[in-house]
Amino acid sequence: MMTTVAPLADPACLPDLCREFNLPLAEERTGREIAIGGRYYPGVRDFSWPYYWIMHDEGLVTGGLGPNVHGASCIRAIASNSPMLAERFLHPLRPLLKALGFAGLIEANVVVDSDGKGYLKGFDLEEPRYALRQVFNDTWHYDRTGLYDFLAQLRIWRIGESAFGDYVCGRGSTPRKAFRQAQDAAAKMKIPQLCYRTDGGERVKDDLDFISRAGWLR
Repeated sequence: MMTTVAPLADPACLPDLCREFNLPLAEERTGREIAIGGRYYPGVRDFSWPYYWIMHDEGLVTGGLGPNVHGASCIRAIASNSPMLAERFLHPLRPLLKALGFAGLIEANVVVDSDGKGYLKGFDLEEPRYALRQVFNDTWHYDRTGLYDFLAQLRIWRIGESAFGDYVCGRGSTPRKAFRQAQDAAAKMKIPQLCYRTDGGERVKDDLDFISRAGWLR
């Protein structure tokens, strides 16, 4: 049974955690946002491959307008064996995760400012059962030949509905191609007044290029 992970899940504890483990805290800083996810299993392989990164844009309408809805537009991919994001924002937590008896998936949400410096915004945690299932999801969209490195997700919805529908997904060797496949899938649906974002590939490219140049994905 997993011990409580309140120190990680509670935003009020984040400043103390950052001081204890020498993690730079985002506070009010703004910039390009990215999350790095990993799986921690004490006594097995510590943090185990694969890591993945994910970028969200929660604005429901093209251009980032409208209400913020989780998963309105996002892109994810398998990361390298140990990217700098993981080294800086996940690996320092090893002693705490071990002490808590934590086992499962942990994501660090990071903002990269205009100088290329990264700052921690917080953590997301998932129970072991979900984390194991996530491994299979990652394997599904990762092809070791490099042909399908990216998975795009778009939320689809109908005008006038209070709930914001379901998702379509796309795969591709670049974020633009992955988003194009997702948009093509949505366009084929015979649903009146169906809406979804159409700017995912363009938006992600600039942010991803900047974060890559800053060295965080190496």
